[in-house]
Amino acid sequence: MQKIKNWALNYHFIFYIFVLLAVGVSLQRYLPAPTFEGRFTFYNNFILFKSSILHLLDGKDMYVAYENEGAWDLYKYSPTFAVFMLPYAYLPALPGLILWNLTNILLLYFAIKWLPYIDDKSKKIMLWFIVPELLLSAQSSQSNGIIAALFLLAYSAFEKNKIVSAVLCIGIATCIKPYAAILGFMFLFYPGKLRFVLSSITIALILLALPLAITSFANVQSQYKSWFNMMSMDFSNSTGLSVMALVNDITGSSINKNIIMALGTLITFSTVFFYRIHNAPYFRVSFVALLLLWVVIFNHKSESPTFIIPIVGVALWYFSREYNPLNLTLLLLVLVFSQLSSSDIFPAYIRHEIFEKIHIKVIPCFLVWGALIISMYRKETGPIRPERKI
Repeated sequence: MQKIKNWALNYHFIFYIFVLLAVGVSLQRYLPAPTFEGRFTFYNNFILFKSSILHLLDGKDMYVAYENEGAWDLYKYSPTFAVFMLPYAYLPALPGLILWNLTNILLLYFAIKWLPYIDDKSKKIMLWFIVPELLLSAQSSQSNGIIAALFLLAYSAFEKNKIVSAVLCIGIATCIKPYAAILGFMFLFYPGKLRFVLSSITIALILLALPLAITSFANVQSQYKSWFNMMSMDFSNSTGLSVMALVNDITGSSINKNIIMALGTLITFSTVFFYRIHNAPYFRVSFVALLLLWVVIFNHKSESPTFIIPIVGVALWYFSREYNPLNLTLLLLVLVFSQLSSSDIFPAYIRHEIFEKIHIKVIPCFLVWGALIISMYRKETGPIRPERKI
């Protein structure tokens, strides 16, 4: 038993498991025949991302549907993100998909491994804890693993006073998901504020102009205009897999989602003004965990594969604290109902007719968000926990 434990808590072993996970999921999504009358693949998002750079190079509008290319959705990311997909663009589908999933999974692996303050044993358990949700995210071939990783890398860079590196991580994440810009709020808790502002302006201009390195100004201008138009129409009546949907389920009525989102945002960021302990590592790690939860559970477009982001937030919250039976209970609820509720562990009827209808995936994450809010309102200062059993 001790030998198994030693293997399980070995970084090299976990690394190889993550590599196998990326390769296995890629094969699982690639090998089945295309669905929907043979038109679309099971790795739709990767096709969207890969095609975006080709459309940019050809001067085509990236923000219209190209169903004949095997993708049933619209590309909704920035022109700069399309440039990031250049290494994948000319690879055959399977090698490209494997490389893409490796990027998502291994970037998150290293982001957790490089976290400050938290002991190695806890970080190894964190990696195992996120595996079920990481698997689901990889099956959708989305970019959510990269977003979670960039949040953690930016936080780690801030803690090491590497302001430019932190800004670069935030900038890249914002090019993928604009809401990631909110992590820039962390600059209030660190010295070097002028350096942060100047770095932010410089890196933002570089990232915005990056498509100019491969195409004309007129094309880039047209793409940004099309992107902004699409984004302006994206605030639909949907509530996604969010607290807004949960509240509507509980109340049986359609409460204006803007009110709930505004309330959640107000409560989340009010924690900053309740006490002046920004120089405490315990507060800063709590705030990062809070943001990882908030950006998804209060997002009207959130869906199941995006939950790798709040799951990482939950892991960061739990493994930066001293042992508490209530916290452990919440962690197990997240494992069972926010992660495993989407898996085949539960019968299809329970998953679709019960769990999905009551948005059970949101509930444990919302409870952790509430626990974090309460601990920050109570001005808890830590310390970030020493090494211990779980």
